[in-house]
Amino acid sequence: MKIKSTVQVNKRFDHVTREYSDAIERALVEAGAVGAEVASSHAAQRSRSGAMANVRHTPALPLRGARHGADVVIYSSPYYATYQNWGTLSSRTRKLKQPGRRKREGVGVRPLYFMEKGRSAGRKVLLARLANHIRKVR
Repeated sequence: MKIKSTVQVNKRFDHVTREYSDAIERALVEAGAVGAEVASSHAAQRSRSGAMANVRHTPALPLRGARHGADVVIYSSPYYATYQNWGTLSSRTRKLKQPGRRKREGVGVRPLYFMEKGRSAGRKVLLARLANHIRKVR
């Protein structure tokens, strides 16, 4: 099981030329690299992060199900990355039904949200690079 985050860019306007497509792919690859780096640094905050902190990204791949567009996937492949990213019981507010665990509150793994932080950082880089390219073209 992999935990992954996806940023997609679709071609929605006919006036987008090959130059824009190349700029989009370059910006996506850079955003993927930055997002993976940020996610990796946040995942390494956990004392025993292990292979979870080895967050990688794919190259800009054609978008599935669409004729135009590309996406970059940021992923961490260990199975426990899901539990570390979203946590287990720390957000539970109701009592637990097991008799021996009723008094314990908020027991479990606290969420790191490292993939969301990586996606957010990658999205900021992507939008900044695209805005910069549009300013140069105009």
